[in-house]
Amino acid sequence: MDRIIEPGLAVVEWLQINFSGTVGLMRVISSLGEFDLYLLLVLFFYWCVQKSRAKHLIYVLAVGSVSINIFKHFFQAGRPFWYDQNLLIGETSGYGIPSGHAASAAIAFIYLAGWAKKGWIWFLAFLWIILMGISRMMLGHHFPHDVLAGYLLAAVILAVYWVWLRNMYPAFRERILGQRFWLAILFPLAFAGLFAVLTWLRPLPDIAASMRELAAAAELVSLEDVTASLALLLGLGIGFVLEGRDVRFTADGEWWRRGLRYILGVAVTLGFLYGLRALFASLVPEGDAGWVFFTLRFIRYFIVAMVAVYFMPMFFAVTGLADAEPRPGINTSLNRLFPGRRRDQ
Repeated sequence: MDRIIEPGLAVVEWLQINFSGTVGLMRVISSLGEFDLYLLLVLFFYWCVQKSRAKHLIYVLAVGSVSINIFKHFFQAGRPFWYDQNLLIGETSGYGIPSGHAASAAIAFIYLAGWAKKGWIWFLAFLWIILMGISRMMLGHHFPHDVLAGYLLAAVILAVYWVWLRNMYPAFRERILGQRFWLAILFPLAFAGLFAVLTWLRPLPDIAASMRELAAAAELVSLEDVTASLALLLGLGIGFVLEGRDVRFTADGEWWRRGLRYILGVAVTLGFLYGLRALFASLVPEGDAGWVFFTLRFIRYFIVAMVAVYFMPMFFAVTGLADAEPRPGINTSLNRLFPGRRRDQ
């Protein structure tokens, strides 16, 4: 491990010494890779641009989040500042490999560039992805191999998604509602099973005495992140299925309707995200490692996902802020025989 750690520390130290004038910029770039900002970005596309493509982007990012957090928990790797506290700029927590910021940036912006199909957007996407990785190293939050592992994980997830889209998505669209609903439940359960197996198999970490406090805090953060990402994946899957059955809103419309959708939707979604955190913190303090804490955390993120992709679209359709497609003329149970095409699924 020292063969990787020592050169990695040298790279981080070299970046901080030779590019110290860019620390402020790197902190801004790194802060733009947080969950809340991705939430604002993907919901804009889902509510206001094109629902079908945005649904895929949101779900692929959620799969990426679950994968990142499961692998972090398995590898239990430290961060550069665990070995040298002088390298830490700003704040971060949790285990190191793979870099979630690098992986999420690669998934999101490669997807968006492929959606736009413009050369200059591809250039900006890759530039942003590279800068995100550099920012994480510059701040002492990740080693170079953490960032590279994040890029590799993103590439694998996007490749699997591309294969599924080309070969399995047409058949998935034709499945009856009940089948899609159970798949939306079984997929997160499969990830939960993988997490349980890897947790059982993971080796005991060789942690120096000076790092044990950091490792204990990282273990708790890791469990919190896995819980939240599994809840999001479950809530998104169920929410998308129910939205297609009950709402079928379209993301087009006049600019003022799109703007109102976004402003109201963001206010309500963030209200649930932070309101439930405050409510649950009054019941069980944050950082409590008991089962009640993790249950409430799961409930919180599941509700936020359902609000964002199901209840807010329902509100938009009921209030006239969004149009809705008419109900199919046949019973849902027959849609495998008569799949039909919709304008914006």
